[in-house]
Amino acid sequence: MDLSNAERAHKAAPTEQTLAAVERAREQFIDHFDDQTSNNSSYSERLGEDAARLHVVPERFEGAVEQPLPKTPNGANMFDQLHRRPDGKLVIIEAKAPSSGLIWRRGKGAAEKFMVQQGTSHYLETIISEREARPLLSVTDSAGKTWTNADLAAELRPAFESGNLEYAMVKAVEGKGTYAGAVLEYFKISIRQGRSVVTSVSRQSYPVAEMGAVVPVMEKSLANSLQTIGTSHRARSGALTTSLNVARVRCVGDPDAVMLETWESWLLTMQVHSAVFAATFTDQETVACKIQQEERQLATTGPQIYLNAGTWLNAFFLALICRETARLDMLARVPASLLRDCGGVLDEYVYAWVETLRSFWLRHDDVSQHLVRAVDLSAPEVTHVLDAETMSKLEYPPIMMFYRYLRNDAAGFNEALNDALCWHKEYWTADEDRVQNIEGVVSIAPLAVACLAKANGIPTEVESGYLPTALLDFAWRGEFDA
Repeated sequence: MDLSNAERAHKAAPTEQTLAAVERAREQFIDHFDDQTSNNSSYSERLGEDAARLHVVPERFEGAVEQPLPKTPNGANMFDQLHRRPDGKLVIIEAKAPSSGLIWRRGKGAAEKFMVQQGTSHYLETIISEREARPLLSVTDSAGKTWTNADLAAELRPAFESGNLEYAMVKAVEGKGTYAGAVLEYFKISIRQGRSVVTSVSRQSYPVAEMGAVVPVMEKSLANSLQTIGTSHRARSGALTTSLNVARVRCVGDPDAVMLETWESWLLTMQVHSAVFAATFTDQETVACKIQQEERQLATTGPQIYLNAGTWLNAFFLALICRETARLDMLARVPASLLRDCGGVLDEYVYAWVETLRSFWLRHDDVSQHLVRAVDLSAPEVTHVLDAETMSKLEYPPIMMFYRYLRNDAAGFNEALNDALCWHKEYWTADEDRVQNIEGVVSIAPLAVACLAKANGIPTEVESGYLPTALLDFAWRGEFDA
């Protein structure tokens, strides 16, 4: 008796015998699985697929027959499984191991300029377009019939357009060495599916057309700064500000950051922010930095006003968002004393926050001490250079998010993230002047800490236009050499 039938019988008339049959079926399932896997990595990869094929599909789509799929040499550009239901509908399954999530990739066809995520209509369009691009790739089923990509695309596209296509994910449950079942989740085939979202914080409206019209002007100014960034302090200061503002404005019309141009703008501002610090503490006369896919020589310099601790925090956050570990290593080695020497009047908590992040990244054992000091110095009763509203709504929240992250407190982290976004919105919608300020488009510090948490297994259960989905999920992974 297979696992699906055993569970069905136990659910209909539970007895000790039916329960024992379920356990035997589970053991047979895992034995079957173990026979076909040679290590923990392949085990994890196959667990989701066999959970779908041998358990969930027979249980939830009774009578469905799996359709063999032509494969490319590397197994890419395809769905995990395709099943034919007795009623003629097609069911696409994305099979996942317990620790796996929905992946992103570069779009094709109508989604060519986007990054697309599994579980969305754009992803379906992409995979169907990939099949149409390789029409002769084929596979032969057990009955001897040959199926080409052209055959399957000719079925999939009209089924997709007519509503005769279902799209779902089967995710195996963590069982600590034994099969513990799986979860079936249907996709609504919409662009924003893919994460388990508990709460949502909407972003205020911006004039998309008007904002888009200023991008070419800003990019021209940025290009001028980049021409002399090698030797000019004024160019470096201007490039820092303009590159970040271009990235923000791009997100006005592309709140999920799925467009190529948007990602390039975030990558560029990260490169600029890191480059100016790479040129601050070296005994060489120049340092080579990649900016816009070009190696540029930047003359080294000592402390400058535009290299203060606030700029360092932006650089660190941008490197976290872009998952640039080498640049994070470099930034963490920038001495805090150098940042103090850059001048300007900053609150003392800023330096404690910098020391917290430096110690964390360098794996020092004094992270907690620096974090406690940052929290204490950012408290409302402490006198600040910044006003109380800015401190409480913009500066303090990401510090608390980081505290929850260090404690591996997923619920507390998401509560802190939700609070940070709500306060961000409250601050940037308080009056008309703030509403028109593009600094409020993306919540950069909370986004960076959320990227760090997500990369270390803490799920993000808050959705917001202030947190561009493709940046949070690192959708552009591997698309560029940064």
